[in-house]
Amino acid sequence: MGNIRLRGVSLVALAGLALAAATPAWASGTVSGSAFGVSVNATVAGINVTAGPTPSVTLPPTGGNVSQSLATICAGTACSVLSAGILNAATQGSTTGSPSSASSASVATVNALAGVLTADLIASNCTANSSGVTGSSTLTNAKLSGATLAVNPGPNTTLTVAGLATVILNEQITSSSGGTNSITVNAVHILLNLGLATGDIIISQSHCDATAGTVVPVGTIGVLGLTGLAGIGFAFMQHRGYRRRLAAAASRSAL
Repeated sequence: MGNIRLRGVSLVALAGLALAAATPAWASGTVSGSAFGVSVNATVAGINVTAGPTPSVTLPPTGGNVSQSLATICAGTACSVLSAGILNAATQGSTTGSPSSASSASVATVNALAGVLTADLIASNCTANSSGVTGSSTLTNAKLSGATLAVNPGPNTTLTVAGLATVILNEQITSSSGGTNSITVNAVHILLNLGLATGDIIISQSHCDATAGTVVPVGTIGVLGLTGLAGIGFAFMQHRGYRRRLAAAASRSAL
């Protein structure tokens, strides 16, 4: 009888393994994010002027919260290409539950191209999750060639400074593919196109993306489930055979 109890316990254990194997597995999603205050890559009067991206932050694959600040920046002779003070960049995200990320950047006291663009504050932010993305830009007391700019310009608002540059406000680059939603927001993107000045200047960039979790295909796990069920069937048949032999032996003893 001890053997019968042991076999009964084995059946229960095998059944539990089979059920566990048949349960679909869930692979967690991923997130990424980044932000920076300014980036300058230009050639002015034959002189290459570069700065940044700075301050710059990148979200770790496991998520978290990262931020960085910079007091001032000066690019070009006598800060003629770009100057600014108090630059901030931050990004955060989580893979727990529904993956999500959020990033932001801000630059204060902006003066670009010797007064062609000025602003008290230029900022951008973005979010991304499994449902989609959002992004926006804020320009506080901003002026381009003396003309006041909208505080919250629409996505990809494009302006031209005759003979000097193309300026894109609230530039948004988005994509959604393979379960990943992504967005990059440049609060101000200046593309220099004058013969004496070429290149670009980006002020306050935020980037966010998130990839939803996936279910491991059931077909892959189904093989394990079938193997477990086959083992249960084999053990059950052995158990029934043992009981029949035990009953036959008891009958012979009675005779």
